[in-house]
Amino acid sequence: MSNQSNIVTTKDIFQAIKDEYLKSGDWYEISEKEIHKDVEDGRSVMIRLDGNLIDMRLSHTGYYTSMGFNPHDRTEFRESVEQVKHQFRNTEAKWRDNPTGW
Repeated sequence: MSNQSNIVTTKDIFQAIKDEYLKSGDWYEISEKEIHKDVEDGRSVMIRLDGNLIDMRLSHTGYYTSMGFNPHDRTEFRESVEQVKHQFRNTEAKWRDNPTGW
């Protein structure tokens, strides 16, 4: 049986991303489970924890994406964090380069 301290969850991954992004100064906390970053045209990029999903949205658009993780071994923690950051960074760039749709 696995030791719970060796298990990482979606909440752990979100918390690591949140902590890092808040340090940048570009992001601000809305709640324990949601952070925002202001972008052009009065819009915000929002990242939030929703159960086993980490969601990202661009306000005032229909843009939305999410990633989920099953509990897994802590040895894969950094890789999971980087996977979310990479996916969301690329998706945000696509959204902002084409604000009226794909």
